[in-house]
Amino acid sequence: TGKLVCVDHEDAKPDILIGVSGGSDSMALLDIGVKAGLKISVANVNYQLRNEESERDYKIVKEYCKINNLNFYYKKVKLDNLKNLQKKAREIRYKYYNEIISQENLDYIITGHHQNDDHETFLLNTIKGSGIKGLKGIPEKNGIILRPALQFTKSLLLEYVNHHKIKIGIDSSNLASKYERNYLRNEVFNKISSKFPDFEKGFTNSIQFLKKDYLLLNELVQKIINPQIE
Repeated sequence: TGKLVCVDHEDAKPDILIGVSGGSDSMALLDIGVKAGLKISVANVNYQLRNEESERDYKIVKEYCKINNLNFYYKKVKLDNLKNLQKKAREIRYKYYNEIISQENLDYIITGHHQNDDHETFLLNTIKGSGIKGLKGIPEKNGIILRPALQFTKSLLLEYVNHHKIKIGIDSSNLASKYERNYLRNEVFNKISSKFPDFEKGFTNSIQFLKKDYLLLNELVQKIINPQIE
């Protein structure tokens, strides 16, 4: 006869690391995860690019973690204003996340990318010239990296933190259009929305179609083309 094993529901939950900057996107995602009862640890990286703002955002995240009894991991680095600053910051951030995952034996990394990030990626890759892989935007899952907030717009996440009175930091550098994404966000999308108020829905639908097409093409390659090559 088989033996019935009772599994503790809490222990069965995956251990998740959420990258939190202190802004509305990641703070909303963090609070949603806490309210959902997920097993969460939090990582914050301070690049010291915005002086007092950077320290403020770190303290916001640290305070939230203390109140909610969450493991908090913090890395402080000094970045100069390099040409590829955002790329370098991203490399440092994900390297740090993976170090924590490895050391603490956690299961997944969650980031706060949302629909508007997907729109920016889609348009940037269109401008630079990309195939379907680039035009399908940001993947919801990439290995152990999960991006559940891709189902939400920036405005919805901001509405969430305001409704629940969650303390957030406002990144003043986002107002400067010298970075490619900021230019699209501040200049291009604002003009598009004045003429096409529902453009976000259209972008989201187009990206979803491209993601489905990309998956279908990959399946066809695996089933039909690859066996002919081997």
